[in-house]
Amino acid sequence: MKKYIHSCFIGIGIASFIIVLNSTSYFGMNVVISSLVLGVFQGIIVPLIYHNKIKTLYLVKVLLHAIISYLLIILWWIVGENLSLSMVSLLWFIVFISVFSYFHFMNHKDAYKINTKLKDEKSKNMKIKEKA
Repeated sequence: MKKYIHSCFIGIGIASFIIVLNSTSYFGMNVVISSLVLGVFQGIIVPLIYHNKIKTLYLVKVLLHAIISYLLIILWWIVGENLSLSMVSLLWFIVFISVFSYFHFMNHKDAYKINTKLKDEKSKNMKIKEKA
């Protein structure tokens, strides 16, 4: 099941890339380039917020991610002159929830692997102590 979910996110990424390539005729190259730059910055802020050792609650990290992400969207909206703020905000919400869900799922997957490995090592150490 997890492989299918991961494949769905890859498919969504590919479809998004195709949509961006096709949107040059409707929005113009200025908006498309700023969209790609926005995507790069979104990809940079996620590891900076979640993977660094920031000593805050997880909810604070999520709120920080949402605020920075929305500020990037506002800058993107300023560049795209013919876009409405409500449409941009709705698209931001959909993308933010998708990206957050993906990274949240991957963090849980990594935590499960680490916990399983630690339990295996603990059981091996217990068996070694029993033999000695």
